[in-house]
Amino acid sequence: MKFKMTGGFVYCLALLCLALAGCHDNGPIQEIVVITDPKLQPFLAALDRVDRLALGFSCISSNVPITMQIEGRGKEPLWRLYFEGNPSRNICFRKSVDGYRWVSEQEIHQGPGWIQTGEGVVRESLEMEFHTESEYGIITNQLILLYKGGDPTLEVNPLTLAVVQPALERWAGAPVEPKPLDTSDDFSPGLLFMSLIGLVLLGIALLGVLLFFVALGVAIIVGVLSTSVLVGFLRRSITDGFRTLFLLLGALVGMGGGVLAISLANWISKVPWTSPWRWLLGVTLGLVLGLGAAWIFNKLWSRLALLIADKVRKRGA
Repeated sequence: MKFKMTGGFVYCLALLCLALAGCHDNGPIQEIVVITDPKLQPFLAALDRVDRLALGFSCISSNVPITMQIEGRGKEPLWRLYFEGNPSRNICFRKSVDGYRWVSEQEIHQGPGWIQTGEGVVRESLEMEFHTESEYGIITNQLILLYKGGDPTLEVNPLTLAVVQPALERWAGAPVEPKPLDTSDDFSPGLLFMSLIGLVLLGIALLGVLLFFVALGVAIIVGVLSTSVLVGFLRRSITDGFRTLFLLLGALVGMGGGVLAISLANWISKVPWTSPWRWLLGVTLGLVLGLGAAWIFNKLWSRLALLIADKVRKRGA
């Protein structure tokens, strides 16, 4: 007797495919490079077309590690370069007709002094930013200066290049001051209260996520069992019910295994493959292999059951 897939079975598989294929990673692609890397030359050419020194930025060192990051997968992805060192830099570019165009730059200088913050004792710093595109409400086409520290000569408003440049010259030759004692560990009832509230909210959120996945698992199990029982009832065949059950289990295990296999292959190869199509590929291959394995298993146990039944019948005769 040939086995036919029911509408409920196809519907269940479609829901599983959509659920698993939708779980894709949209994280940025990162790569560590050096300034002589050919991939950086178009970006350096874009920097040459901008008078950065006139804006107040300093020259870029040629011997610092650089992290290149690609963000977004739309029509205009953002290329971001992180330059380590002192000063550190964060420079962004977008694709243009003649290569790339400079979008924004952030330069952070660390001074010799220290400042106490809620997260501990950190070096005083001076941030310089310039944006040509509006991002998070930041002012465009204007140099933004921000000082974090205890130097009264830099705690003025507005902070200008005329005030900043002499301080940067002093910082260039000044040794780093001894790090003061960190007083951020002092007991604070208010901070303790806020931490407790945060922990309670985090626990509620984790409990909600756990209950969601438990409910999803129960729904999948109930769907598989009910579909198998329904097929067996409509076809008046326990065998067809078990065949449906094994096919559904094969599909579930196959799709889950396909996702795990793609994740493992991506982790072993260290290739920055972040396209959502990798998950669709893993789910599809896993579905095909899972259904194939379940079909073979159904054939084997059906033949074995017929063989056992035939032997019992012959012994009874």
